[in-house]
Amino acid sequence: MKQRSHLLFAREHDVPLMVFDSRDELLKIQSEFPEAKLVLRLQVDDSKARHQFGPKFGTPMEDVPALLETAKHLELNVVGVCFHVGVGVLEASAFVDAIVRAKQAFTMGLDAGYKFTLLNLGGGFAGDDLGPVKFEDAAKAINAVLDELFPEDSGVDIISEPGRYFVSACATLTVNVIGRKVDPELTDPESEAKEPRYMYVVNDGKHGSFSTPHLCVVPDPVVLKRANKDESTPVPCSVWVGDWITFPRMGAYSFATGSTFNGFSLPSRVYIEEN
Repeated sequence: MKQRSHLLFAREHDVPLMVFDSRDELLKIQSEFPEAKLVLRLQVDDSKARHQFGPKFGTPMEDVPALLETAKHLELNVVGVCFHVGVGVLEASAFVDAIVRAKQAFTMGLDAGYKFTLLNLGGGFAGDDLGPVKFEDAAKAINAVLDELFPEDSGVDIISEPGRYFVSACATLTVNVIGRKVDPELTDPESEAKEPRYMYVVNDGKHGSFSTPHLCVVPDPVVLKRANKDESTPVPCSVWVGDWITFPRMGAYSFATGSTFNGFSLPSRVYIEEN
């Protein structure tokens, strides 16, 4: 949803394409930017995603006809449909189901007197091979259903928002261990080895680069290098204060969504150019 000031700014700078998903949003757009080109956002099944948008965004399919009728009554120009299946999709079928719903919305548009020419597939595309759905697998499933429902001669432009796909693997985060202490809840008192389990404190956290959950596969050994030792010596058993830990694939939803809460700074950035 957009502030009125945002609509006025878009109108002043000739940025007409925008999304709507409610009657109130249509009334606001009709008041401030009636010549805008509108894209209807659908509410799709995002239950197969790690991070779901739920009912916050999108129009339920059963409400689409009435909403398009309202847009027509307000003499607004609806040009297409969009959706978002959520972040971290667990099954490629989520995209297929959403595209099928989009096709149904296109038909509803015809019934309302519109001929849509734009389909936005949204985001949710993987940026690495660690997740359950690789980009190649999602693309294969998407292309198959697009060939069936929106062939090249359909006159529909198809776009998407693959932000995570482009940036996920572009950044590696390095954090410093600034403290540790024995965690009694994790230490097994009956263990014959009687090895303590530690809680570690690092110089980054949920208000910084870890503001959103990240999938992390930690190999063994968990520590790459021990502080004050020859850097070629791996440490297979424990992490020590002063050690550095790296988290790969931290380009998406990390420092971009972090803050300087409580006076802590965001990590410095070092750009590496590989020949």
